[in-house]
Amino acid sequence: MYLSKLRIDNFRMFGKPKIVSLHQGLNLLVGENGCGKSTVIDAIRILLNESEFSREGIRAEDFYSSYSTDSTPADHIFISGIFSGLSEEQKVEYLTWLTPKFDAKLNVEYSNTLNARSFFKQKRWGGNSSNSIFDWEPLNDIQCVYLPALRDAERKLRSGRGSRLARFITNLSADELLEKRKNHEPIQLEADVKQFNDKTAGKADIRRANELINASLKNAVGSIFGQSTRIQFNELSYERIVESLRLLFFPGINPDEGTAYRNLFENSLGYNNLIYIATILAEFEGLKEKYTTPRILLIEELEAHLHPQLQIKLLKYLDKQAADYDIQVIITTHSTTLAAATPINQIICFNKSENCLSIVSLSECGINKNAEDFINRWLDATKSTLLFSKANIFVEGIAEAILIPKLAEIYLKKYGKEHHSVIGSLEDAGVSVINMNGIYFQYFMQLYNGIVY
Repeated sequence: MYLSKLRIDNFRMFGKPKIVSLHQGLNLLVGENGCGKSTVIDAIRILLNESEFSREGIRAEDFYSSYSTDSTPADHIFISGIFSGLSEEQKVEYLTWLTPKFDAKLNVEYSNTLNARSFFKQKRWGGNSSNSIFDWEPLNDIQCVYLPALRDAERKLRSGRGSRLARFITNLSADELLEKRKNHEPIQLEADVKQFNDKTAGKADIRRANELINASLKNAVGSIFGQSTRIQFNELSYERIVESLRLLFFPGINPDEGTAYRNLFENSLGYNNLIYIATILAEFEGLKEKYTTPRILLIEELEAHLHPQLQIKLLKYLDKQAADYDIQVIITTHSTTLAAATPINQIICFNKSENCLSIVSLSECGINKNAEDFINRWLDATKSTLLFSKANIFVEGIAEAILIPKLAEIYLKKYGKEHHSVIGSLEDAGVSVINMNGIYFQYFMQLYNGIVY
């Protein structure tokens, strides 16, 4: 079961309804800045009630407003998602969301009207009828994790209440915790910590410190109003114990038994991001058997803080984990390195021209198998620039690749003086010159079969 279609209407830059086609496994969203990639990610977060976005909520600026001087914001935001590939078990679980084609459909609409608590009014429903009673349990079971572009991995992995590490460990122990709580028995870790605390409290210096604090407190407020204190390590419940655990690192793959691990603040930003992503994937993998629902990982700018080789290794690892553990991974990127390393049937291209926005899943361009294989072999980091440009000029060789930008610069300089244009080069216009290193135009031209504005 995976999110196959996303419809966005009146959300930020999406004034007209747009349909985004997504695939099982890895999805790479590519395109220039300001073309809607992050808006699609946030639309999915809203649709799935992802925890961080649900706390922040919709803002007035999220309602679409055109750039004309007399424009008014849209009166509603509508986002809808189609989930395909449901198993028979999932069809039962998502019964209230089913369409006639036995897909699951989830809808959310925000009105540009505030309720009594100053939040924008919202309505959710499953299936095609907005009058149906909405069942929240299937939505709450969907695992959706979001990694922003400017992510602070160290803070996310820090010990404390609500930390991702603590949540992961607690979820892994959920069945044992439930059984022990039902029988009013301590879990083994709780018993071990209690024993350690009792032993620590008996140490002479700890015992003496505790006696002095209690004596001072009694002298200050007397026996009637006094309280007692005890020095120990944290609370004794399993949940509080794991919240005090920290994730440390060692800069190598085979540490010795006596190796001193280091704090994450001593690590690089790139490697901390890798550790954070590994923790999330471990959570997905470790809890796979407990969920029959979609697991969706949203990552903005995967390449952040990573050098090219690590970008490619991480991308390929995510692709494999997505396939092996049934995770839908949706990534935005500005990296030509990542675009070149991704099969074109997993790439979704975003392009904005004036007030027109095109979103094209390259798997729907009708590219024949021969052309697809050729492009996947030859789409290197230089040629993958074509996926981020407003327009492209394909040329046969290096001579044309050097000559045409210079000829364009001469023409545009003359044209600019006559027409007061600020565009002085192909780069200014967002146009890339792509060297084919041969006459392979028939293969690459098929990438434009799916462009519809």
